[in-house]
Amino acid sequence: MIPLLSICMTCKDRSKWRVGGRMLRLLPKTLAALNNVAFKAECEVVIADYCSADWPLKNWIHQQLSGVPVQILNLGDRYFSRGKGLNAAAANSHGRVLLFTDADILLSDEFLRNCLALTEGSALFPICLSIADPYNRTGEYAAESYGICAMGAHDFKAVGPWPEWTSWGGEGEYIHKKAQERLHVVRKTYNNVIHQWHPKYLGQYENSPNYDYDLYTGCKHDRIDSGFLYTADMRSPAKEQIVEFERLYSGYKSVDVAINSSAFVIRCRPRTSDLPVVFDTFQGLYHLPPHQLPENATILDLGANIGCTILHFISLFPTARIIGVEMDQENYALAEFNLRGFLDQFTLIHAAVWVEDSEVSYGGQEAWGFHVVQNGHNRVRAVTIQTIMAEHNIDQIDYLKMDVEGAEQNLLTTKAEWLLKTNAIKIEVHDNDAAIPTFIEKLTQAGLKAWKDTHHWSCVVGLRE
Repeated sequence: MIPLLSICMTCKDRSKWRVGGRMLRLLPKTLAALNNVAFKAECEVVIADYCSADWPLKNWIHQQLSGVPVQILNLGDRYFSRGKGLNAAAANSHGRVLLFTDADILLSDEFLRNCLALTEGSALFPICLSIADPYNRTGEYAAESYGICAMGAHDFKAVGPWPEWTSWGGEGEYIHKKAQERLHVVRKTYNNVIHQWHPKYLGQYENSPNYDYDLYTGCKHDRIDSGFLYTADMRSPAKEQIVEFERLYSGYKSVDVAINSSAFVIRCRPRTSDLPVVFDTFQGLYHLPPHQLPENATILDLGANIGCTILHFISLFPTARIIGVEMDQENYALAEFNLRGFLDQFTLIHAAVWVEDSEVSYGGQEAWGFHVVQNGHNRVRAVTIQTIMAEHNIDQIDYLKMDVEGAEQNLLTTKAEWLLKTNAIKIEVHDNDAAIPTFIEKLTQAGLKAWKDTHHWSCVVGLRE
């Protein structure tokens, strides 16, 4: 039998939680309440579980809940995200109506009937009774809370997904606002939908309460076409997160990505190479210099893309003078946006780095792969490294990162006097791996100790000792 109502929730250690001398059994009580629902056979429960260790769900949940199909989705032991769990539960549900709730909410027959009665184009956001003490003596209606809601599965595709934040608070406000923009929203008070008492913050989140929501609301006036916040976990493999990102956001023009290993939020464009660049930067660390840079170092970032490497340089070398160059107009504009909070710490140039000061055309299939070509559809100013040095009064380059999609060979063989004034360099060699020995030879001739990078298969490193 196909369920009519899918009850979706996220869980991490909500089955047995000892607080003082009391044992809180939040999720078991929530599921026990469903046994009292008259039409429970028309429901299913989908729980996205972050490896709950207090009482593993598979050991008890099917015995606790009779007559209701239960799916347990194992999201692993990565960082906890309520929104990520709810999105996973929704993606694996079968009901016509989706009810998003929490492991500590007692649901009533009346409320669930109201959920099932929802028509297309409407959503229900209940005002729950929140118990305020461990003895169930006092409580108040949570009129400012929007985290529990129901809507049609089709309507959720228009409203969702939930923001996948890693801090408590704000997801409900976010989804409520989206629902108001697209649906008829019903707000109703229920004295039989009850939030069980527990200490306010049980600590399963990685970040402090409202951390991600504050980031979102603090930047909302800059978010012309975004508003979604995805958290990229630099401790976990990139590939599955990139696939997940595209699944969630492929229909959107841009999404703001929080880096869990830093305080940075970087705007990325789905269906482009932007998120892989984020992982290459903050997880791969391929752009870093081969040695510790001096105070007040001068760094040239040739091929700045959307600004990720400049952001990382700013965090690692706060006294450095950083000059970035990016050829593509859209990449350049996005880099300006991503770097907007650090305007006094870098200079960004919209140009192609080339062997002469002129104008060049360029093309390419990916945002990270634009390169100089003849008869390209795009044209841009071209400058030499010598010109950059002269215009910015640079006598010595402490570190030069070069990722210029095939122009590197021309730059090292034509008018390369700048190389004699460079103390450290990393070059990504494109198209022809067999050319790496030639690059090593060129760097050696300039007085640099040179070698093939052991960290990146197509990079050559040079260091003046």
